[in-house]
Amino acid sequence: MLEEGRGKATDTKRAADLYRQSCDGGFWQGCTNLGWMYQRGVGVALDPAMAASLYRKACTAGDAGGCMNLGRCYKDGFGVPADPRAAADLWERACKGQGLRVPDPPCCTNLGWLYEIGEGVTKDEGRAAEFYEQGCDGGNSMGCTNLGRLYFLGRGVKKDAVRAAAILNKACEDGDAWGCTNLGVMYRDGQGVDQDEERARALLKRGCDGGDNRGCASTR
Repeated sequence: MLEEGRGKATDTKRAADLYRQSCDGGFWQGCTNLGWMYQRGVGVALDPAMAASLYRKACTAGDAGGCMNLGRCYKDGFGVPADPRAAADLWERACKGQGLRVPDPPCCTNLGWLYEIGEGVTKDEGRAAEFYEQGCDGGNSMGCTNLGRLYFLGRGVKKDAVRAAAILNKACEDGDAWGCTNLGVMYRDGQGVDQDEERARALLKRGCDGGDNRGCASTR
């Protein structure tokens, strides 16, 4: 990809031009990718409103990434007035697959987070767990990590450290660094699993290597 320099020297302006052509030609992921460039000011001038407009175009046409990013714009007030309720509505429709070819698991996870913290919706940890589970079952590793955390804490679901460990193991195996760190702590402390310091160190290092600073701190 020209944007990332894969196989060729990085040429972000050219990448933006190609995304614009694909967007204009009805390839909606191109609209999402171009919006991401406007959001970061890469290859084009930083333009939050244009980014949000492109995400909206992509989402309306059925691109899940566009719906995800437009929801984030509404949540954070980037390019549009902040409106967490609008973010929740977008992510709920995408989670259910409304207007998309298939449901979008990352949107389920994001919706779960809004329910967990009570932003844009009435706080409901039980519903948060339901949406995290949908995200996890659909292959979103962050959904698994968040669901495992709720089972460990007994929030929104019955406390179950053994189940938490199993879910966090799935999250870690699917590449979520935070999931690896949390599972490492459980092995270190013998919670939900037999205590195993060697396994704990390996998991904490995996979390650290994946970018979770808590994993790094725990391995010192």
